[in-house]
Amino acid sequence: MTGRWKIGKFKCKPTVKKYAFEFADVPSEAEYLEVRYSVAFPALPTNLSGETFSRVFGANTSFLENLILDLRLRGPCWLELTGAVPLQPQISWCKVDYDFSYQKPNSIMKLSDAIRARTAVADDTRLPSLPPPPPLRLVALDIKSVVRRETNSSEIIAVGLLIDNHCYLDQPAGSKTFQSHYLVLSPPKGSVLPYDLSKKLPSWGAQYQPPKSTAATGETTNSAFSGGVDIEPNERALLGRLLTRIHRLDPDLIVGHDLWGYQLDLLLHRLNAHKVPHWHRISRLRRSAGYSMIFSRGWFMRNAMPGRLICDSRVSAKELIRSRTYNLSELAHQVLPSNQQQKRQIPPCVRAQFSQSIVASDGGGGGEESLSGIDLEVDSADLRCLFDSSAHIKDLIDFCLSDALLVLRLVHQLQVPLTPHHHHTIHPLISHNFSLRYFDSKNLTMCQNTDVPFSFHGNMLIV
Repeated sequence: MTGRWKIGKFKCKPTVKKYAFEFADVPSEAEYLEVRYSVAFPALPTNLSGETFSRVFGANTSFLENLILDLRLRGPCWLELTGAVPLQPQISWCKVDYDFSYQKPNSIMKLSDAIRARTAVADDTRLPSLPPPPPLRLVALDIKSVVRRETNSSEIIAVGLLIDNHCYLDQPAGSKTFQSHYLVLSPPKGSVLPYDLSKKLPSWGAQYQPPKSTAATGETTNSAFSGGVDIEPNERALLGRLLTRIHRLDPDLIVGHDLWGYQLDLLLHRLNAHKVPHWHRISRLRRSAGYSMIFSRGWFMRNAMPGRLICDSRVSAKELIRSRTYNLSELAHQVLPSNQQQKRQIPPCVRAQFSQSIVASDGGGGGEESLSGIDLEVDSADLRCLFDSSAHIKDLIDFCLSDALLVLRLVHQLQVPLTPHHHHTIHPLISHNFSLRYFDSKNLTMCQNTDVPFSFHGNMLIV
């Protein structure tokens, strides 16, 4: 069989394993032949059978899953790595890449196990406490776009970011949800920027001024954390500026509303349409030039941003509360306290496009139906009117950043960052927990399934 499937070198051993899944003809406990070989050789088909065996299990198991099972990792924890050396050339966008042999004994261990082993050798019964989890860098993202009538395709006109450099997944949010902001905008095709915009921006306040270092002077690492508004001439330049900012910020967690349903899909589609160089800076893993063309759209969407956690407030809300539409306006009205700003700061020129019924119900403080209608009207409105004057540009900036702030407040109010508390019982994959549907969470809690891998990268923490 190895000759047929071109597997040149492998290791195998008999082992006893348990089975508790869908095939009724598989015994609950039996002796298996465990086979391992290099990823350089092709994987065996999952439906393969022969004269001496009936089924093949784990043929498509990833390296990460094998690592999790071998180390018996059941949730986020500190790991101790030994024998790691810097890797050149780098295969990621991280500051430093390290290479080490996983096959060497004790090259990777849970820190708690390593401490326990050292204290046992020293004959010391006092176990030192583990360091607390490090803070994550969180970025709340909101994208505004218009539809090109001639091509019936969307065009991004503004992207707003709110940055929180001290987000703790195991603690509730403090009074200050973010420390800085950033927005980049560009006029849609066929529109021009107002002639007096460069003069008006500084007069509106420090939050509207360009960052300290812009395209003209060159960016520095510190400038990535300064707030401000960047103006670009077209969508391609906007996307390039956004990638540079995300790469320098290097966020661990990106939150937004309807990220999986629309916003990330739109962002990746426009990056691909403009063939923006190094589009994969939006993630932490470097990709080849034609990577996006190789795979299907669904697979590409799920694997386009490795190394970053994605939290969609719409998906999280579906798991935690009941709502009619889970639109942003409705969720803000339903979830946020009354003493907080609940409504979206919709610009007047956009609101003027609403139907009369929506305007009347919104002005009178209507119920859920009017709130749902408002979001539908905003999504279908033509935002080109926001480039008619400098005052409208200011409305666009406020509109984009206020929506990002609403999303950030929703995430904290729903206590989505505290989901690591049930990683041990729901799913060991942190990114999967941020996007779990209700029925996934319920089934995984009942099954206590810990055979699925997780991957998380933060500052000094690998879990």
